[in-house]
Amino acid sequence: MFLCLIMVLVACEQDPEEFEGRGQIIFDIAVKHPDATKAIKTGWETGDVIYIFFNNIAVSNTPVYATLTWNGTTWDSALSPNWDGTGLAENGATMSAVFFPFSSGNLTVAKSGEGYSFRSDDVFQGSESAGYPVFAYYLVAENASYTVTKKGNVTSVGGSLLMAIPDGFVQFFIEKNTACNGRYRLSVKGVRPVSCTGYNPSGIFDQDSKDYAQPMPGYAYKEGILFSGIIDQTVWGTAKERRMILFDTEAAAVSRVFNKTLASHQAVKLPNTGWSPAVSVPNKVDLGTFGENTGTPLFWADQNLGVEDERTPFGLYFAWGEIVPWQFDNLDLTWRMKEDFAQSTYSWWDGSIYMKYGVYSRYMYYFRDLESVDDAVKAFLGPGWRMPTAVEYESLLEKYIGVDSDDWGNPCHVFSGNESTLFFPFCSFVTGTNVMALINAGELETHFWASNGDCLNFPSYEDSPNVYNTPGADPFYGCAIRPVSDVAP
Repeated sequence: MFLCLIMVLVACEQDPEEFEGRGQIIFDIAVKHPDATKAIKTGWETGDVIYIFFNNIAVSNTPVYATLTWNGTTWDSALSPNWDGTGLAENGATMSAVFFPFSSGNLTVAKSGEGYSFRSDDVFQGSESAGYPVFAYYLVAENASYTVTKKGNVTSVGGSLLMAIPDGFVQFFIEKNTACNGRYRLSVKGVRPVSCTGYNPSGIFDQDSKDYAQPMPGYAYKEGILFSGIIDQTVWGTAKERRMILFDTEAAAVSRVFNKTLASHQAVKLPNTGWSPAVSVPNKVDLGTFGENTGTPLFWADQNLGVEDERTPFGLYFAWGEIVPWQFDNLDLTWRMKEDFAQSTYSWWDGSIYMKYGVYSRYMYYFRDLESVDDAVKAFLGPGWRMPTAVEYESLLEKYIGVDSDDWGNPCHVFSGNESTLFFPFCSFVTGTNVMALINAGELETHFWASNGDCLNFPSYEDSPNVYNTPGADPFYGCAIRPVSDVAP
């Protein structure tokens, strides 16, 4: 971890904006970046854009703001489209500014409620389309004074902006010789992704965050990938082993354990070496079923996602559509990265509706198929693996033969076909922090997620399995997953 101790201080005196009937507007604003909040990126770079909002000017359908763009030597100013400077307080007022180190140049500002919202055309936030917030660190200066002076046909706007990263942010930098935004995500226990989502008339910028350990999107920067989020300082105040998982859309996930303290505004530089496969790759079993969309033989994993040995027969648990794991067993608590399976901590719940995948019909929610970016199987095992569909589970039911014990002595539901056998251990769901899955509790239901939010369900020890929709198991519940592959072994 390291901090840079260089102050950046630039006064911007650039060519004036000129408007017919209103004369010229000159911005003479000093921009400062305090040492205490610097980490990986330590100075202004060509193309950096600061957005300035004037707090005395009412929010309107046509957003009103100014921009300062660093050209390598000084700041070039511009006013938002269709604004000519009307409303700048002749007696002075306050202004608030925000800077996004990533996606600055493609930011969209739009009226939303009583303020303005920020959206990016960066589609890699687990979103199916553009418009999601930028989940990366940012710099703000809130309610800074500005002055307006007029001399003849020239209006000068002066002031000073102390641009600082909000408290709690930490950064992780992984050395990789690749320049690929959106390929990598990093999940770190006790660190949550945060986005600056908008501006409100009080001069304060709004913030949105996901739950702790939800993956932070990576952005290419120089010779590596940069991730950032807000730290839980109660977790990181003491040295303790904490797991971090690096997800790659083009490969299997890798992980490592980090054993250091970490404080606000610090950065961790991680080498590209020393990472290990996050989970073991299972064997493939052909029971004679076929892929729903391919019509070709479908190969089932011989164990749940995340099983390592007989001590972890259930593997890892996930909320549907999330890739942050939780482990039933107490053998390695670093795998308990998801701390609470609750609606309030679920990535696709915004407080009133299920976002992205939810379809509300006849007083209940249904869910459309996951995109690959939110498929925990693909995230951990890489291309060639995925979560089963409900239809594929239905075809599997035709192979059900009853209950037996696996080679480790665990009670399981058993499927057979093509002279092969497949064991599904008894493992129920987790809700909140209440562990419902007990290895010797056959009377408990057993659930395995499907890609559309349905579950393969064993109602009890002796009942035959079925596939049902999530009103029986809410999407924020923690369930095991059985991977499948369309690729022959």
